[in-house]
Amino acid sequence: MFLQVVPREQSLTCDSPDFRRYETKYRFEIPADHPTGTFWYHAHKHGSTNRQVGRGLFGPLVVKDRPGAMPSYIENAVEQIFMITNRGLVRADPAGGGELDPTITMRPGEVQRWRIINAATTADSFVHISSSNPDLELHQIAFDGITLPKRHRVLSTGREQPWLNPAALSPGNRMDLMVRVPPDAATGLTMVSALRSLAHFLHLDCVLAKTEPVQLAVRIAGRPVDHEWSEDDTLPGPGPGLPSFDNHELKKRTVTFGPGFRIDGEAYSGQVRQTMKLGESEEWTVRNNSNGVHPYHIHVNPFFVTHIDGVELAIDSPLRRWQDTIALPVRRRGEPGSVTFRTSLKKFRGKFVIHCHILRHEDLGMMQAVEVV
Repeated sequence: MFLQVVPREQSLTCDSPDFRRYETKYRFEIPADHPTGTFWYHAHKHGSTNRQVGRGLFGPLVVKDRPGAMPSYIENAVEQIFMITNRGLVRADPAGGGELDPTITMRPGEVQRWRIINAATTADSFVHISSSNPDLELHQIAFDGITLPKRHRVLSTGREQPWLNPAALSPGNRMDLMVRVPPDAATGLTMVSALRSLAHFLHLDCVLAKTEPVQLAVRIAGRPVDHEWSEDDTLPGPGPGLPSFDNHELKKRTVTFGPGFRIDGEAYSGQVRQTMKLGESEEWTVRNNSNGVHPYHIHVNPFFVTHIDGVELAIDSPLRRWQDTIALPVRRRGEPGSVTFRTSLKKFRGKFVIHCHILRHEDLGMMQAVEVV
């Protein structure tokens, strides 16, 4: 759906059927099989998306878990929502607004659920969440709003390239973490870092000195508490709305980002370039024919990642998962990088877009209209 919300003075004079009056209200019906999890909304005016989102036209959207669907240690945990923005890290207030660069206090034995949204817009906004203190445990339970089948402990160094690091967030990605302080943890201040630079991921040490990490201060203090925890790391998984693909052949489709700010050699025109049939499943390979990392994003339909750079991911790989945004590997030795995934087109008939989620790149033309018929 393509809608424009215009200022009052323009809405009073514009007769185009594509415009909607500024006071229009919309009702969203969440179907019973919709994935529960962490999502977000933001402005999407082509040509101005980077400027509008970069200045704050965004916010979190949470579809709450159905009662009893998640393990009780998750269901009963206190929740925090954090948004990584162009200005820094914000703890969002569900009632509106938020706190920039907060300090979080947790007690020994405490367990919290953190919903983290990378709402930053720029080319240096690829981040990796990591803790400098083993007394602050980070456990990944969901990605891009979709619950994982298994909990994963975040232990990596953060030096991995973003398409090979399951705890890396491209602009647009979301990640849910269970954060636990062991009961015997020492008190003190620790930092959870999110390094905002591709130089870090791509081992360009000569420019690392220019990198300014976003950091969340966590103070471990107070008397111990006995919050519920489980050594059982199994989770419900994505739920009934997303299929388990079998090994039969699917229709294949290839889309190429770059060179330049182009998709399949064209700047965004609004013309539909990919047409899919409602009810079908397809296998897409998205290539990156450039030396820059581009986060591929699709509206409406998440996808299940199976291959990175042509190499099939192991069945138990934490990278083999559902998501709606993914960093595309860069071109190497003249060969495009690529990601292959499977997707199911069963819910929505209509037009939407794919685009690079570095929003300046999208504004410059790295977007394409697609349609399910």
